[in-house]
Formats: sequence, C-alpha cells, structure tokens
Amino acid sequence: MSAATATRPRPRTHLVRALVAALLAVAAVLVLQPSGSTTAAWSDSVDVAGASGTTGSLSLAVSGAVTGSAVVTPGGTVASTWSPTAVTVAAAGVPLTVAQLAGSRLEYRVPAAGAACSTTGTPLFTATPTGTGTSFTVSGGSALSGTRTLCVTLVPGDALRASYAGVALSVTTTITAAQSGTGTWTAGQSWTTAQQLPAPLPALPEVDSFRCGPLSNEKFVDLRWALTGASGSASVQGWRVEHRVAASDWTTIFDGIAASAQSYQIKWNDLPQRLRVNSTGSIRIVAVLTDGTRVASNAIGLDTSTQRGGTMTCS
Repeated sequence: MSAATATRPRPRTHLVRALVAALLAVAAVLVLQPSGSTTAAWSDSVDVAGASGTTGSLSLAVSGAVTGSAVVTPGGTVASTWSPTAVTVAAAGVPLTVAQLAGSRLEYRVPAAGAACSTTGTPLFTATPTGTGTSFTVSGGSALSGTRTLCVTLVPGDALRASYAGVALSVTTTITAAQSGTGTWTAGQSWTTAQQLPAPLPALPEVDSFRCGPLSNEKFVDLRWALTGASGSASVQGWRVEHRVAASDWTTIFDGIAASAQSYQIKWNDLPQRLRVNSTGSIRIVAVLTDGTRVASNAIGLDTSTQRGGTMTCS
C-alpha cells in the first residue's frame, strides 16, 4: 500500500475581496448622506430647495405707502433687522446730481406706534449728497426690527429751491434687511415717494434810506426810512428798532411800531436802562412781514452819554 500524500488547502481569496468591496460600499453611503434633517443639496446656501422644504428664508416688504411714509415689514424664517441704506432724488425721472442737491439733506424718522410722521426732532437716519454719483448713502442710528413706519423728509438747499421751487421730486429709498447675529443673508426693497418743494419765495421788500431825521438833537433822535416792493404775503405787519454794541447780537429795543410808519422818534428817557450809559453802538429799523420774515435796513451809529442828564448822538 502506498503512503497518502497530504496537501494544504488553497486560500479562498475571492471571498476576502468580496467582503472588502462590500464594506467600502457601506462606508461610501454613510459619508455621502446629507447632514442634519434637511434633504437639500450638500451646502448651506440661502433658500436651497429640497424634497422636504428649505434651509431658511429672509424677505422684506414695503406697503401702505403714502406721501412721505411707508410701512416696512421683514419676513422669512430667520431673525433680521433692517434700515434705509441708499437714496436717489429725481426730477421728471432724471436723477439729480450732487451739484443740484448742494446743501440739501434727507432725514428719516420712525414715529411711535400709531403716531403720525413729524419733521421735527432729531432724525434717526440721514443722507447728505456727496461724491460723483446720484445714489447717496443713508447712515445714522441702529438698525430696526419688526414692522415699523418709515418717514422721509427732503430738506432742500438753496440750489435746489432756486431750480425746482414748487416742483414735486421723487425720492427713492433702498431698504436692506440683514440676518441677525453672525448670519450673512440679506434682502432688499426700494420705495419711491414724492416730495413737494415749497413755492418760490415772494420778492422781499427793501428797507432803505434809514437815517437820522432833521429834528434830531441831544435829547431825542428822529429816525426816517423808506420802503419799496411790499405787497401780498410780503406786506409789512409792523416795525421794530434793534441795537447792538460792536459785533454783538442785535437786540430789540423798541417794538410794535405801526406798519404804516416811516419815521420814529427815540427819546433818552425811553431808552432801556442798559443803554443809558456812555456807549458807542449801532441801530437799525426792521420790517416784520405778515409771514414772520424780517427785513432789516442799513445800520447807523447811536452813541449815548450820561453827560448833561443824558444825551444821544446819531450818525
């Protein structure tokens, strides 16, 4: 009988390879699966749609617009704040330049709930036209949250009033909402409203030939003046005499002079006590118009002295 020959079994390498391939496939599925609860694509971009919804949203709406105001409402699924960020001013659809708006500014205010817009008090945001473009930056207070009424006022400079007096200009404000915190999402909206410039100012009357009258002496001063060009809303309501020493401010020393008057006599005993001293000053006559505007004459000298019981010299 011949002896049996023993042989070592061959390794089953095909089974090992199959097992490794299966494990790699499972790992690939785990790595490529979307993170979190969203089934959106593989990034954190704004408003990325997926089978079961979106990652989030941010919106801004402007409604209830009337002349000079509108209601601003932020929306979406993330917290946000908003503010006016830029503004343009146009006449008949043509944006105005810095030169045309020189000296002008735009003021934005946010009234309390239920309150009307106001043009007084410190504005929350402002814009002063500068630079070379026609869109100007709005800056100022802290950004706002929630639904609020935004009011805008155009305060015209002399150049704008001279060229566009009585004209309705359009003011377009860009409002921007930004995600609160460290988020970078933004949403924008624009709002256009009309701003009516005041009508041209009436031509002001002139007060001239203010002088000492021929009857003046050391005890009284007789003042005379002339008035031209007064009519309509530029009519004179009354006159006052103002005085100052050196470069100090003008102060009223006599008021309530009749509108029809073109002369007035100052007596030493009628002078305010502070002027019954040795002093060198100036006086002028001022027309007070019916709309409150004041038109002053030229100034003339008035020196006072306590000698001989009080004297005045007009020049």
